[in-house]
Amino acid sequence: MFISTIIVAGGRGKRFGGKKQYYKLKGKPVVLWPVEKFAAVSDEVILVLPAEDAEAFRKKWGSKYRSLKITAGGKERWQSVEAGLRNISTKAGRQAGLVAIHDGARPLVSRRDILACFAAAKKHGAAICAARASDTVKISDGEHNILRTEDREHVFLAQTPQVFRREVILEAFTKWNKALSLNAAKAGRKFRDFAPCSTDDARMVEVLGRKVKLVETTSPNIKITAKTDLAIAEKLHNLKRGSY
Repeated sequence: MFISTIIVAGGRGKRFGGKKQYYKLKGKPVVLWPVEKFAAVSDEVILVLPAEDAEAFRKKWGSKYRSLKITAGGKERWQSVEAGLRNISTKAGRQAGLVAIHDGARPLVSRRDILACFAAAKKHGAAICAARASDTVKISDGEHNILRTEDREHVFLAQTPQVFRREVILEAFTKWNKALSLNAAKAGRKFRDFAPCSTDDARMVEVLGRKVKLVETTSPNIKITAKTDLAIAEKLHNLKRGSY
């Protein structure tokens, strides 16, 4: 089955204080870690970068990875994912069977977890890597009061990759765009149902009424959101050398 992977790295790093995807982890830009990992197990990798960086990055790194395509993203994450979807192969015999979407700021995702997510998506149509919650989860009423407490045995923290059969994720994005362009009444469902979709691709598929399989991660899959996370990622890599 032809596999296309979209690596989303179009952020400006407002919280980080710079474009985190280019900071070095063990001497290599953060974003190249997932590029290399997915290039080894995918037929093509589409890297989505800020528009102003795409051409320079292509000139520097494009020739080093045969299956790599580099394209410009949008202002919002979902726009960057959509830009990646527009670039998946459509050639006869090379049309994506599976589409994986991965955060460029998650450099330590393991090959084992990637392949497990691929297998689950192939079987079920949609699957995501997720970590079982280790802390008790409290739901707020929006004013810092506890509304309820969730049973953490049933709570998972969504990560990436999130993997879908091609037709499933394309249908989800078609419906998402329709929901954006129509008001809630015309869309046929409350618009707030779509609000979380902009940061989580699986949520788009959930809104369609489809089930998404959870694949529990076997190794830390940290997302770089602060400079301290780089130090943590380096320590994790050193501790589990060879697992990543």
